[in-house]
Amino acid sequence: MIVFSLLTATLTAAPLPPAHIPYRQFSATIDGNPREWREPWLERRFAETMGSEAQRNHVRVRMVWDADALLFAVEIVDQDLIAAPPGLGVDQFHQYDSAQIYLDSRANAAARMDDDDIDLLLLPDGRSGVLRGDALIGELAQVAVPQRESKPLSLEYASRRHERGWDLELRVPFAALGLSPRSGTHLGVDVVINDWLVDHPPSAAEGFTPERLRALADSLPMPPQADAAVGTQLLPRSWSGETDFGYPQRWAQLTLAGEPRAIERWSRRWGVAPVLTAIGVAGLLFGVLCAGAVYLWHRRLLRGVLARLAQLPVPAAAAAPASIAPVVPAALATALTATPDPRERVFAQAVLDHVRAHLAEDLSPTALAELFHVSVRTLQRRLQAGLGSSPQDLVLAARLEAARTLLRAGNTRVGDVASEVGFEDLSHFSRRYRQAFGHPPSSE
Repeated sequence: MIVFSLLTATLTAAPLPPAHIPYRQFSATIDGNPREWREPWLERRFAETMGSEAQRNHVRVRMVWDADALLFAVEIVDQDLIAAPPGLGVDQFHQYDSAQIYLDSRANAAARMDDDDIDLLLLPDGRSGVLRGDALIGELAQVAVPQRESKPLSLEYASRRHERGWDLELRVPFAALGLSPRSGTHLGVDVVINDWLVDHPPSAAEGFTPERLRALADSLPMPPQADAAVGTQLLPRSWSGETDFGYPQRWAQLTLAGEPRAIERWSRRWGVAPVLTAIGVAGLLFGVLCAGAVYLWHRRLLRGVLARLAQLPVPAAAAAPASIAPVVPAALATALTATPDPRERVFAQAVLDHVRAHLAEDLSPTALAELFHVSVRTLQRRLQAGLGSSPQDLVLAARLEAARTLLRAGNTRVGDVASEVGFEDLSHFSRRYRQAFGHPPSSE
């Protein structure tokens, strides 16, 4: 068994460099399992350097903050936990495997803990407690780490034991520290692990109480000394490499960084329901504007295709039935004749002739591509080159062109016309007709 003395094992490590604690970018659930934590975070890793390899703890600490609290996630690899018995006072928690987090809310590091410094003691079984610095005790008792038990803070603490050790999550409200946090706020922080090597009975409590202070003032004998095992059969370590704790000058000086997202600021200022309502209304308006823009863009595109189709001839061999043949000028469209490759002009005209002659049939891009022995992508490219249109818009324009001719003839009802030119839904036909010609089909 290896015996260590705190007095001889104390290290004089340099303080940790300044660092920033980022604003959290996730929703934290304090359950002892930091699975939901997402970067960025402040991370520190440290390990025990004394004792055998099996006895050395390995620790990972992560920190973030939000508008209400400071959050810690600590993962501890400890192969042999020495559990604390029930009924311990808070100032005895450190006599067993535990974690301690020291906080200096004013970042006014001094040689001794003062009234704004706290020591949070955390056990693997979910128990927690708070010791607070006391400048008066330090002066009266001339102790290096003046502490007294504090009333419980409104902490959220959860721990989880597993085969490799234990994990903890901690949420410390800024209100409990007397802070109104904002980016740039400075804090003093120290994270400590107490790793005991052997089980043992607890020693007498060492916390300062009014009774003990009166005993000191009256020069009465001191309370019993600590049990022989206490302070010797453990491997303590802080994230700065210290083995003796409670001295604010050695704590890391950290700075809050980042800001809450806009939606979080708005929710805190105006409430969740009004913000969600405003976002919903804004989303609806944006959707309407986008739909309107798409409608206008497609109307312009469709009318351009109709204008080009109106200038193309309808060969007799490929013409639609006489009842729906459109009346068109004999000249070719300017856009068509301007096409540099005559093969694309011929291909586009052949597809258009087939569409005009089979308006009520399946004229999907896939069906047309199979009929003309090309891929859908090739069909799209060649129709764009030959006629400046996609297959879908070409079919739609040809059907609307034929429908307008039938309606102006005045011999067929709107519903029959829609069916005859290939529209299965009368309302869809009406919407497309209005989009192409600016008025409903019934007004023809």
